[in-house]
Amino acid sequence: MRPLALALLAAMALAGCNPTDCELLGDRLCRCAPAGVTHSSCVQGVKTEVSRVSPGENAQGQCKEALATCWPPTEDAEGNPINPPITFCDFLSSRCGKAACHISGEDLATLQAEGICD
Repeated sequence: MRPLALALLAAMALAGCNPTDCELLGDRLCRCAPAGVTHSSCVQGVKTEVSRVSPGENAQGQCKEALATCWPPTEDAEGNPINPPITFCDFLSSRCGKAACHISGEDLATLQAEGICD
């Protein structure tokens, strides 16, 4: 799936259509689209909504921050590799994943400080 996303981004860049941070975040979240929704229709919906809302600099900054944290952990609290690895969609369905991807009202740093997310 990753090579396809990279190819899509490369094609958009070559076409002069640079995706915004919010579009990139939406694309990442679309990987876990609910049953009955195709990835491409989800991505198109994100593009349409971003175009309609036209997120300002503050919103784009939040999307950029979410892009940096919206990944499942690869190590536990002691620094040992998590085996088997946590899939992105499983991570996204968790309380910590939602906070890391900025799709909940919770703050990831607060959850980590409370020991909920390592």
